[in-house]
Amino acid sequence: MSQWIERIQGHAVFKELADLEQSLESSREAAQADSTAFDAWERIERVTKFIKTFLSDVDPLLVPTSHLSNAHSQLQQVRNQVNSFAGNRTVGHLNEANNQLDNVLSHLGSIPRLEKTASTHELGEAASSYKKSIGGLVRSLEKQLAAVVTEKDVLQTKLQELTAEVAAQKQRADNVIAQMQQQFSAAQEARQSDAATSETKRSSEFESAEEERAQESEQALVTHQKNFSDFLTASKVQHDALREDLSSQGKFLIAALETQKAHAEKVVGIISTEAVAHGYGKTADEERDAAKGWRIVAVSALIVWIVAGLIFFALTYDKDLSLSALARQFLISTPFVLLAGFAALQVSKHQRAERINRQQELEIAAIDPYLATFDGDTRNEVKRALAEKFFGQRELEATKGDSKNVLDAVTDIAKGMKQVQEALTKK
Repeated sequence: MSQWIERIQGHAVFKELADLEQSLESSREAAQADSTAFDAWERIERVTKFIKTFLSDVDPLLVPTSHLSNAHSQLQQVRNQVNSFAGNRTVGHLNEANNQLDNVLSHLGSIPRLEKTASTHELGEAASSYKKSIGGLVRSLEKQLAAVVTEKDVLQTKLQELTAEVAAQKQRADNVIAQMQQQFSAAQEARQSDAATSETKRSSEFESAEEERAQESEQALVTHQKNFSDFLTASKVQHDALREDLSSQGKFLIAALETQKAHAEKVVGIISTEAVAHGYGKTADEERDAAKGWRIVAVSALIVWIVAGLIFFALTYDKDLSLSALARQFLISTPFVLLAGFAALQVSKHQRAERINRQQELEIAAIDPYLATFDGDTRNEVKRALAEKFFGQRELEATKGDSKNVLDAVTDIAKGMKQVQEALTKK
């Protein structure tokens, strides 16, 4: 046999068609249970037989293998959908299988086929398949009808049993209701009789209890009035005693407070005097420290001035004295001379302020010991006069005489240094 014929006749599509027919046969009973599913299943069977007949009638030498391969993959999907329907009986699987068969038919339409006027064999198989399908459908309908009739008989029997049971339950319920109605009527009459008796008894007990409560209330009112009168009398006596006691204690406390007030005023006066004296002493110490600082500045300026003069003398010792050299020496010496003079002026001001504050500190510290032998009025007058002297006075400025003296001293120092330099230069 030619290899071109074997590649077609031995193709996997023929085995897939056989497997598909077995799947259709196994799912026949499931499809016959539903008319819609059976229609879809019947078309799948019809197309499968057509494809099988179609492939058996073609010339193997005229068939391309690509079309058979495409048809083979589509038939595999059709078989999977049929198997899925057999498992869960969902019609959608059969519809999807029919869609896949449409693709198979489109692929097979491209395969050349020998012309025939009619295919008797195909028509015979189609008729036989239709007859078999109709017979299976009829048998399925007969089975379903027999099952429905059997179920109907069972339901009718159960309905009759339920009707009889409902009638019996209704009869029992009527008997129970009648019995309960009789029991309720008897109990209601007994409750009404007991209620009337209890009401009469409670009414008599309430009247007797009300009379007893009225008597007890009158007695309690008389007792409370007497107790309140006694308590009011006792409260008045106690109030008078407390008022007298508080009055005496208040006078004693006022006298003690006056004594403490006088003592506090004395202590405050002493503390105030000491505080004022300490303030003046602190200011005097600050002025002393400031004077020391300016004294150091003045001495330092003079030392630098002297050193600068000596250096200039050493540099100009072997040279003639000229006006330009003197001018340079004057310009160099002038800042140090001015700084020394200003520092001396500040020293003078701070020393004078220190003396004034120190004197006021000593005077204020000596006031109380000095006035200890005088009487109160004299002490107050003296303290008032001293207060006008010490307080509210402006700080005294340095006099012009002090500044002039300091300036003259600086000028004399400058002249002396100049004479010393001239003498050294002449030598």
